[in-house]
Amino acid sequence: MAQAFKNYRTLDNSERAVVPGATQAGLADPKEKISVSVRVRRRQDGPAMADMNALAVTPHAKRKHLSREEYATNYGASQADLDKIAEFAKASGLTVVESSIPRRTVVLSGTIAQINAAFAVDLKRFHTGAETYRSYEGKVAVPGDIADIVESVHGFDNRQMARPMFRASATGQATTPLTPPQVAKLYDFPANSAAGQTIAILEFGGGYKPSDITDYFNNTVHMPVPTVT
Repeated sequence: MAQAFKNYRTLDNSERAVVPGATQAGLADPKEKISVSVRVRRRQDGPAMADMNALAVTPHAKRKHLSREEYATNYGASQADLDKIAEFAKASGLTVVESSIPRRTVVLSGTIAQINAAFAVDLKRFHTGAETYRSYEGKVAVPGDIADIVESVHGFDNRQMARPMFRASATGQATTPLTPPQVAKLYDFPANSAAGQTIAILEFGGGYKPSDITDYFNNTVHMPVPTVT
C-alpha cells in the first residue's frame, strides 16, 4: 500500500482495476525510469467554449476559425499553472521533459520509486497470459495545492489498449480486412498527390511497436519507412 500522504487528494476518474484474469507478477522495478503526462485545466481567464450544438448547424463558411496561436491563447493552459506543476516536479525529484500551453500538458520523468512517492501509487507488474504490463490499483493522488489544477495523469499503465475489432460474417463466410490502399481506391483518393486534401489523425497514446511501422510501410502501403521520433 502507498504510504499516507498529508494534504493529498485523489483525482476523479483515475481508478485502475486489474485486467480480469490477470495475476500480480511482482512490484515494478523501483529504479526503472518512466515518463508520465500531467494534464492540467484550461486557463481560468479564457472565454467560454463554443456551443457545439449551435456550431453544428452553422454553415462552414460562417464559422469563426481560430489559428493555433489563438486557440492556445484562449483555451490552453496558463503559464502559472504549468509553473506550479514544475515546482511540484522539482520538489518530488522529477524532471520536466516537456511543458505545453496548447496541449495543457507537462511531461515528467523519474524513477518508478519517485513516481510512486509523487503520485501516491504502487506500480506493480501484472501478467495476463498474453502480456505483462505495469499498472496500479486504486486512484492517483496529488498534493492539495495542485489538485484543482490537475485533471488527469497518464503513463502509469502500459497495458495494450488497442484490440483488433474483426467480426465474423453473419453468413459464416470468411472475410478479409481491407488494406488502406484498398480503402483509398474505394473512396477515390488521389494516387499521386494529396494537394487540397484534409485528413484527421486520431492518436490514443500508449506507445507503438517499431516492427509494426516497418511491416506496414514495407508490406502494406509499399512506401519508404519514415523516421519516427
